[in-house]
Amino acid sequence: MKALIINCSPVRTGATAEIVKLVSEQLSSKYRVKRICIDDYAFAFCRGCRSCHNTAKCVMDDAVALRTGPNMPECEKIIGSIEHFYGHLEIECKGHLGVTSIEYKTDVEPRKQEIIDFCKNI
Repeated sequence: MKALIINCSPVRTGATAEIVKLVSEQLSSKYRVKRICIDDYAFAFCRGCRSCHNTAKCVMDDAVALRTGPNMPECEKIIGSIEHFYGHLEIECKGHLGVTSIEYKTDVEPRKQEIIDFCKNI
């Protein structure tokens, strides 16, 4: 099985990157993990050809949605959008985690066990 962990933060080496690293390490014993940073890719607008509606098959078997932010309703809304998008690509979401009140790498350490426990259930 494969898992894709995406760092969608504009801060390439910040707290989100630290959490992505931790999640990747935890899942690597059960999954073939690929970790990417969204900043490494250039995105263009959809051209609306809809060919993906007939051919789309994601190369990833499973996916994890992870979001840090100031409050849980904001996290849940964004995670919900990601999971909705996964459905169109026939990606099974194995779990999601919203982590609030983390702004710096040093904020990750006190929440590390919570993140590790989440990974154990995936």
